[in-house]
Amino acid sequence: MNLDIAESLAHQMRGMTIMYFLLWSVYLFRSRKQSRMMALLFLSSICLFLGFLKDSIFILDSCKSNGMADIVVGIIDMSVGMLVCNFFREAVKPSSTKAPLIWLVPLVYLLFIPLCICLPGSTTVFAASVTGSIIVLVTLIQIMVYALRHKRYIEQNYSCNDDISVRWVVVCSLIYISFLVSYTLLFNTVTWLSEVVFCALCMVLWTYIFYTALHHKVVPVSEEESAEIHEASEDKELSSDAAQEEGGSDGAFLQSIRQSVEQSLRHCMEDEKLYLNPGLSLKNVASSIGSNTKYLSVYLNKCLGITFYDYINSFRVREAQTIIETMAVGERLNMADVALKSGFNSVSTFNRYFRKVTGMNPKDYYKEAEKSIV
Repeated sequence: MNLDIAESLAHQMRGMTIMYFLLWSVYLFRSRKQSRMMALLFLSSICLFLGFLKDSIFILDSCKSNGMADIVVGIIDMSVGMLVCNFFREAVKPSSTKAPLIWLVPLVYLLFIPLCICLPGSTTVFAASVTGSIIVLVTLIQIMVYALRHKRYIEQNYSCNDDISVRWVVVCSLIYISFLVSYTLLFNTVTWLSEVVFCALCMVLWTYIFYTALHHKVVPVSEEESAEIHEASEDKELSSDAAQEEGGSDGAFLQSIRQSVEQSLRHCMEDEKLYLNPGLSLKNVASSIGSNTKYLSVYLNKCLGITFYDYINSFRVREAQTIIETMAVGERLNMADVALKSGFNSVSTFNRYFRKVTGMNPKDYYKEAEKSIV
């Protein structure tokens, strides 16, 4: 492709990207009050808008071949990336971005700009690149750790995770940080065509992020709740304090929990069929059986060796199996109806979990059941 055409296309794509983030910033202005996560998404959109806008200086001939301009832009890009990463951090751990240090780091990193101007040279630039990459990668590790804890908390407290799972945050943060680090480190070797591809991929990625974030439900987790669930789910001995509280050994403590929970829980599941409620939570079940969330969680994890999520969905799969097996010939329900009737609020989750339990998808299971009827 002709170099002039490639350069023109790159500038046009850059302009489209600037307008893209500007329009999203306007759209998200009202949504910013929904939660701290949405407020940070709005801030991220503004940061990305300004970050792409600043690159307009390269339209000027005086900046195209200016090495210092490249360095300054690269440092600003990394600093913007650090700010944007706070959105991902907040999405996996609500209120984790209230610490002032989290916001101070990107601002302090900008001090590399005057440092590079006063001490020009490859060593200073290399130090800035490496420092920025380390900060961003450490942030990514934090996001992964927080996401894992969030996943455990959801599994211990909720029977459905379709709109509260943070899997999308992990995937998107990985892709974004890969873009950020590679683009910053390879800034001097970027071609006009690679610039076009980079802008296009950014818009695709952030379209998914914006859309998913708008439909994501934030699940606030207090430190106390997180500690309780962590204690209940760990495959270790119960704390000595808990055992002393019950006035006996760990075995006696577990036995007392089993006696207080088992019968009433079985009644609620098998007779009242609480699992048919798609929004069922650990707190709902604990209230129904007259217990508390800690005891119920300990019973499920220690006595049954299963998470709340798996426990409830196993009942839903059994219900679905019963529905499928008792379908009258010629009155077959579609699998979406079966999912809803058995307590699932998502067909994709229904299919995935049904396959996990039975080893086959619902449609194949129906075919096998139909053969046995014939």
